[in-house]
Amino acid sequence: MAKYCQAGSSLHDRSSSRRGSGRDNNLPDWRPACLSFLVVAAAALAMLASTPATAQSTDSFIFKPAEPTWREYRRDDHGFRVELPGEPKVYSDPDPAPFIKQTLVELPFDEITFSVTIKEHDRTLTPAQENALLDRLGAIVQRTSGATSVTRFTMNGYPGRQDVDEKKDDFRGVYRHVAMGKRVIQLTVAWHPGVETNAAAQRFLGSFTLLPGAR
Repeated sequence: MAKYCQAGSSLHDRSSSRRGSGRDNNLPDWRPACLSFLVVAAAALAMLASTPATAQSTDSFIFKPAEPTWREYRRDDHGFRVELPGEPKVYSDPDPAPFIKQTLVELPFDEITFSVTIKEHDRTLTPAQENALLDRLGAIVQRTSGATSVTRFTMNGYPGRQDVDEKKDDFRGVYRHVAMGKRVIQLTVAWHPGVETNAAAQRFLGSFTLLPGAR
């Protein structure tokens, strides 16, 4: 998992060669293979719910609504907090180019999976560049998951975009991005719909907060 962005370099190379002259050269070269990782991984993890519990490697992978202890996951260095029903795993990409750092926070279960990705680069984007970047990220989600609705919002003065995939009766996915100057935070939750999983997804999304003074 630590090398989650290395597997798409050839896709990146091919897509780069096809870009036209209209590209904003001041924007980082956001690799589609990297950016789509969580979309694909979240969907794949959520689909594991169809696997019998006896086939799971550990009992801790099974989502048990009566048992989770929700806790705060707070990153003052990245300027956000969120609540998770357990202790997440944290991975750093060893080859974050074109970013200077890239971090994945992940907590998967059989019926639902939660993740936050923080991508940091070496310069602050203008508001116009932030919105253009959100459009790129959203386009990747649309191509990968076929999201059915898009919502734009502002959080603490920062622009954001949320894409929702609910075209199938047995799957839901929410992909939320917030552009914060030198970083982008991606919040992803994918799940099989049910009373407990719906409530867990909403609690996760509703708990996401930017900390005062975050930049």
